[in-house]
Amino acid sequence: MKNALARAQHELKLSEKRIIAIAISKINSKASKLDYKNETARTIKISAKEYQKIAGRKDKRNAYRDIIEISETLIKKQLTIKSNTMTGTK
Repeated sequence: MKNALARAQHELKLSEKRIIAIAISKINSKASKLDYKNETARTIKISAKEYQKIAGRKDKRNAYRDIIEISETLIKKQLTIKSNTMTGTK
């Protein structure tokens, strides 16, 4: 799966990669699967200030605008990973 994810990221813009990196950094690796059944636990919030710092933006309003635009493009993209198992492709 790592290779599939690595190939998929080549299609992303730098700004999209930044947003994904921030989101990944906020995932609780110690949380159980039961924790993620709660929608609040599955929600990751990224502030304009966080993005501003990572992207090197001087103006917080531009960072906020960027987050909205990037989110709108990312929501339209889809990643599907197929794996071969003994019972077929999943």
